[in-house]
Amino acid sequence: MRIIDRHLVKGFTGSFIFSCAFFVLLFVIVDSFNNLNEFLREGVHFGLMVSYYVNLVPVAAAQIVPAGMLVSALYTLSGLNRNHEITALRVSGVSAFQILCPYLLISVVLSIGLFLFNETVVPESAVKSKIIMRGFDLNNKVNDRDKAQSFQNVTYHSANNRMLYAREYQVSNNTLYDVIILQDNPDYTVKSKLTAKKARFENNRWIFYNVIEYQMNAQGNLIKEPLFSETLPLDLDEKLGDFIVESSDLGLMNTKKILTAIGNSKDSNKKRVHELWLDLHHKIALCFATVFLLLVGGPIAIKIQRSNVIIGIGISFAIIALYYSLESIFLAISKGGRLPSYVGAWLANLLFALYGTYLIQKSK
Repeated sequence: MRIIDRHLVKGFTGSFIFSCAFFVLLFVIVDSFNNLNEFLREGVHFGLMVSYYVNLVPVAAAQIVPAGMLVSALYTLSGLNRNHEITALRVSGVSAFQILCPYLLISVVLSIGLFLFNETVVPESAVKSKIIMRGFDLNNKVNDRDKAQSFQNVTYHSANNRMLYAREYQVSNNTLYDVIILQDNPDYTVKSKLTAKKARFENNRWIFYNVIEYQMNAQGNLIKEPLFSETLPLDLDEKLGDFIVESSDLGLMNTKKILTAIGNSKDSNKKRVHELWLDLHHKIALCFATVFLLLVGGPIAIKIQRSNVIIGIGISFAIIALYYSLESIFLAISKGGRLPSYVGAWLANLLFALYGTYLIQKSK
């Protein structure tokens, strides 16, 4: 790294860590106040609350990193501008793009790291926090406050080409009713089908009742007589909390699970496939929002003469608000079927990239 680059990013690391920590703390405070009445009313013990927020922090951090990057970069650039260092660099022939290069490089590295973080840490943390809020502890035991709940038309797509459907999931007795399990071949043709009147989770395993098993060939025809069993214990990977999460949120899966769910649904549920593709593109686009936010914010911060810190932070918040507003609008339009999934997820990034490139060219 050149001496000038080291000087430009001097102090950036500290401000970035501080910005992210501040946003995460603010998120936890706001969320705790929003849920405080429910926590007190339901008598949630302190340890469970701590477990909930420990698992929620990675989810919040993944969403906050782009904003933290922009705020810290503009904070640093505003400080340099205030001390006339940006002006001195421009007079010496250093272009706006060259000034932004070290920050853009950092943003690319952060984006890649954020993508890997979203693929590994965030899904598990999100599932755990969702399970706790839906009335379970992390050992899949039901809390008293949600024992009266039931969930209708629960569908779960596992990573091993298996789809499980239940007409109803009754929390009070840990039971699925009117269950259908489809096991697919690698080419997504149906390999076997299992139907059961009900299935109960007992002693960390599933017990199915009034079971009929069908074996099929690649054309979907039966290859032998159906097999009937009054009870059938099965060691499935799916746990109680999985059905709660799957029935309430499509956004708690990593790329591999989303692609598996798309493959399992592509011939039966076009709306779900569209939602899954939109979610996948949105996850990736949001990781790289760090770069596109900086493309717009950086040239503006450089252009404003003798900019102070307050102005830099104000500009960053305005840019963040504009980006997320556009993102929400395009996602809503895409969910309504008026835009392809990849367009709805990436359009805000594309617009920011074009406008940022225009600002950099104009600064010459």
